[in-house]
Amino acid sequence: MIGINWKRVVRAAFVGMMLTTVSAFVITDTAQAQYGSTKKDKKKKKASSSTKTLSPKIFKIIEDVQVLFEAEQIDQAKVMLDAIRNKNQLGPYDQTVIYQYYGQIYAEKEQYIKSADALEVVIRLGSEFLPEEQLNSLVFNIGQLYIASDQYTKGMKYLSEWFRNNPDPSATSLAFMASAYLAIEPADYSEALKWMLRAIDKSKAMGEEPRENWYSTLVALYIETKQMGKSLPVLELLVEKYPKRVYWMQLSYVYGELNREADQFSTLQSAYHQGLLVKSSELIYLAQLYMANQIPDRAGDIMEEGIKSGRVERKPENLRFLADALYTAKELDRAITWYEEAGKVSDNAETYFMLGQIYMQQEEWKKAIRAFENTLSRDRQVRARKDRYGQPQKGLQSIGTAHYNLGIALYSDGKTSAAKKSFNNAKSYKDMRPGANQWLKRIANES
Repeated sequence: MIGINWKRVVRAAFVGMMLTTVSAFVITDTAQAQYGSTKKDKKKKKASSSTKTLSPKIFKIIEDVQVLFEAEQIDQAKVMLDAIRNKNQLGPYDQTVIYQYYGQIYAEKEQYIKSADALEVVIRLGSEFLPEEQLNSLVFNIGQLYIASDQYTKGMKYLSEWFRNNPDPSATSLAFMASAYLAIEPADYSEALKWMLRAIDKSKAMGEEPRENWYSTLVALYIETKQMGKSLPVLELLVEKYPKRVYWMQLSYVYGELNREADQFSTLQSAYHQGLLVKSSELIYLAQLYMANQIPDRAGDIMEEGIKSGRVERKPENLRFLADALYTAKELDRAITWYEEAGKVSDNAETYFMLGQIYMQQEEWKKAIRAFENTLSRDRQVRARKDRYGQPQKGLQSIGTAHYNLGIALYSDGKTSAAKKSFNNAKSYKDMRPGANQWLKRIANES
């Protein structure tokens, strides 16, 4: 699979695991410290309750800051914090709480280095009184922030430290580690694959459904590492549970890589009927598969609908393909329309040759004459050109047949003298010579 944007994958993983909302541990802990806690809670604290207490004035400001956070007024919250950050009377816990908020603010603003710096201050100031679990989470958060800001060495250092201290990591943290290996330069696909498999296995072991984006990343990793067969059951699961266009297209691609043409064809058919094929190249490819499976009428329908709707580009080769499909399906009137359309935008002599063939079958002799004359005119124009090596370009391969058919059309339209000239031109081509001589003999006998 070409063009996977792993930066986007990593950013999505980071956003999905954004820093724990500060309110979860700031205001709750502050309230407990301010108004007291149970004896059981006190035993768990590393320091005294007084160490983990906001000063009354700071407590009121922090409450106001939290209200602004909940109202998503981040800038106003920062202004309030800036006003108190350098106050002399701030205690260690005051500063710890303030910098936790700064970490969240900068993360929300995607200023990840500043966010990491703020959380490092939190760890330094709060090492004596913040719970181990909270400090541990901050280590993981900082690793995330550095990865998101492309500082992979620092990020990996923090993440590795976190995993050393957490022998039973969550599925979400394992998935982020996979994303981290995708972010480093160059990306380590094999290592990322191992971590993503661990994340999915852990999720299942916990009785949870692995996230959709974990499965989609797993598919992309299998494709990157050329393990198409392993990607197939995951893709089939994605198509069943999340029938999105991207998964249908990937499934078709993998079937093609595995030389399962029939499955590839049926997959694209299903995607088309669901309205999931939207690109010109996709519709053309499906039409080509219909032609390869000898269903030219469906190929023509898809191309015609696509061109009329604007989803298929109105290029000469596409118009010609549409016309050829309809001709093969023996829908001659429809084919004529598109051969004429192709002729207007292209100097391809073959297009007018095919048009002349149809008009001959319909005994529309005047139209056939005009089509074959256009064929010969376009062919002369092409042959007069030089390629980049200064050599004349190749013209219509069946040019002799064009002269011959023009002779028949002219004769049938009563233009015997012009027909004789066309047959004499056709004689110069070996494969046309016997037929041309017969027609010339017939014209001579009628004179």
